[in-house]
Amino acid sequence: MKFSSKLMFSFLMLLLGVSSIYAQRPDRGNMEKLSPEEMAQKQTERLSEALELTETQYSQVYNIALEFINKKQELRENSTDREAMRESSKQLREEETTALKAVLTEAQIVKLEAMKEEMQDRRGSRERGGSRGSRN
Repeated sequence: MKFSSKLMFSFLMLLLGVSSIYAQRPDRGNMEKLSPEEMAQKQTERLSEALELTETQYSQVYNIALEFINKKQELRENSTDREAMRESSKQLREEETTALKAVLTEAQIVKLEAMKEEMQDRRGSRERGGSRGSRN
């Protein structure tokens, strides 16, 4: 009886430990489960809210997002050299930004640049050991 209760206790502790590890992981797999069209839709909606896109701009931004999501996916599937993939990804991001700027107004471009800078700052602070957000 003692052995089975110790075994049960050990099993429960292991189960709790594993579940807490998974509970703390960010849900990055969610975007990977989306189709390219769904990812482009989400990205366009975020930009539309932040930049107050017109209907015409919305359509153009969606097409740009979809094009570059497909290119990035193809790059991930076909690339074996990590460094080359990093450089190609950087180039794709720059091309995407250029394409977006072609359909945005000056005020929207300023907002877009501010958004990108903020994202880089957050990414940099996480890489330096910071947290995802302040809890003041």
